[in-house]
Amino acid sequence: MRDDKQLEGFLFVSFIALQFYYRIYGKLIEKELLNYYSVPDVIEYLKRVHLLKILGKTQFAEIPKKSQKAYQTYWFNR
Repeated sequence: MRDDKQLEGFLFVSFIALQFYYRIYGKLIEKELLNYYSVPDVIEYLKRVHLLKILGKTQFAEIPKKSQKAYQTYWFNR
């Protein structure tokens, strides 16, 4: 690290990433899917999902079929 500002930025980004990691982990425990999926698996599926903001409305861009099925079936709508 070069200076305190860079260290502070690194720690902030790491903290936010850790919060997201444990939010996904908690969701897997809640849905009883931890035996089938790991947090890196979920991140791998969801990193292909993109949101678009068009004329003030947020919507999903094209979602790969495998990611869409997993998203709807297991993680959030069960």
